[in-house]
Amino acid sequence: FPVRFVVRDTERSRARLRVLTERGFAALCSAEPSFRLGIDAADVAELFTTDAKEGLRGCSCVLVATKRTENQAVHRTLLDLGVTCPVVFLQNGLRVSEGLEPRPY
Repeated sequence: FPVRFVVRDTERSRARLRVLTERGFAALCSAEPSFRLGIDAADVAELFTTDAKEGLRGCSCVLVATKRTENQAVHRTLLDLGVTCPVVFLQNGLRVSEGLEPRPY
């Protein structure tokens, strides 16, 4: 299934995306030196976007990886964009879903 990463539309995020577009992205593992998984620079534009409306179009599931203090803002964005597919907030801790009403997803 296709995966898209929606990142904040800030100068800092845009700068990071420019670097990824030039160099690509590599994930390494300290426990397994031979492990390497990556995203080629040419594929970055297809996988990363700052346009939430475009990035969420047609999603079957949304995984939210932000600080808990940002959950309400992300929730409002999801509501504004009409997201109805399952949404999983990836924080652990108490009261993660506090303030996330209504929940059409």
